[in-house]
Amino acid sequence: VKAELKDAYKSNETQVQVNFTNKIAVPTKDNFSIEGLTISGVKITDDQKSVILTVAGMELDKTYTVAVKNIVDANGKAVADGKVDFVARKITYKADMDIVDVKTGKSITEIKSDGKETAKFVVTLKDDAGNVIKDNAEIRFTTTAGNFAETKVAAQSGVASNVFTSEISTAPKDALITATVVASDNKDLINLDTKRTLRMSPVID
Repeated sequence: VKAELKDAYKSNETQVQVNFTNKIAVPTKDNFSIEGLTISGVKITDDQKSVILTVAGMELDKTYTVAVKNIVDANGKAVADGKVDFVARKITYKADMDIVDVKTGKSITEIKSDGKETAKFVVTLKDDAGNVIKDNAEIRFTTTAGNFAETKVAAQSGVASNVFTSEISTAPKDALITATVVASDNKDLINLDTKRTLRMSPVID
């Protein structure tokens, strides 16, 4: 499926994210222009479907137009030249955390307190419009019970996951998990956190 220009939005005070419908080849600054702004950096995201433009001169609440030309998709096919508008609005951020079964990926709220059963915690960084923020970020996981495979995890395209293992307990026990952004290229993400509770229940013979 050939890639096409999808949309664009301001991801922070100095960056604009341009999205495509499919994977594209690594672009250069010459492939993009925004009237009224200077583009100083171009970086493709890990999934190859988005490009982060580092810009200077954005004015709050002003509408800008991103022009794209001479882009090639991952299969070597030309992507149609195009333009897309975005508003340089003031944005806030949030972190969503889901708990899923390691094998099936289905949402769960409880595991066995046998010291062996696991759950995966998945953190997604978003802005207030629901866009996934793909800035580089490192997330620290802490828990009041049980343990994680890693203390800190790097977010890939706005998503970080960590595997949790239960502890042995003869009575039901809740683990309070906190995920906190401790480092990021986007300074507005630092110290952003989210919390979830996972119930650990004893095995009944």
